[in-house]
Amino acid sequence: MDNESDKQIRQKVMKKDLERVQKVKSELEEEEKELKEFFNTLSEPKAEDPTLIRKKRYQEKMEAYRQVMEGLDFKNLMRSFFSYKPATPEEVETLDDCRRYTKRNFFLYAGGGITFTSGLSFYYRRELPRYMKLMGFVVGLLGGGVYGIIRSTEYTLRRFEELGPDYDLGRLAIAEIEEYRMDKNLSLIHI
Repeated sequence: MDNESDKQIRQKVMKKDLERVQKVKSELEEEEKELKEFFNTLSEPKAEDPTLIRKKRYQEKMEAYRQVMEGLDFKNLMRSFFSYKPATPEEVETLDDCRRYTKRNFFLYAGGGITFTSGLSFYYRRELPRYMKLMGFVVGLLGGGVYGIIRSTEYTLRRFEELGPDYDLGRLAIAEIEEYRMDKNLSLIHI
């Protein structure tokens, strides 16, 4: 009898254990379903997410840049840049004046850049190897020259604008100025 009662007790315990295991399994499955639903709702992007907004703006900018680069033909651009022939004496005079002003600024600021970098090279002559002195000269020449060209663009645009809308250069300058005005075009201000 003891044997039978032991078997019955074992069966009852096993049944209870199986029921507990089944209960735990079902609870785990429910928790897993709830967690999956939770993570699915988390992974869905929201329209007002700042990361998505920045990514969308970046993609729009890259698309615009790609369109500009596709529409840009370097050969035609260089050909038209160097073969521009002014139509009127006023344009010729203005263009020559702007070229002289740009050339003067280029050499003035390039000379300043060379003087500055050569002075630094002379001051640190014991620490710098010889090729660095040449590199300083080249950096001063290029940096100063580029700065001179940048400084002369305002004067050049102002001179072209003074020609007025009756001339090609005047229309070009007015369109360029209107396109990049900060008070009208707020999309140019990046925060």
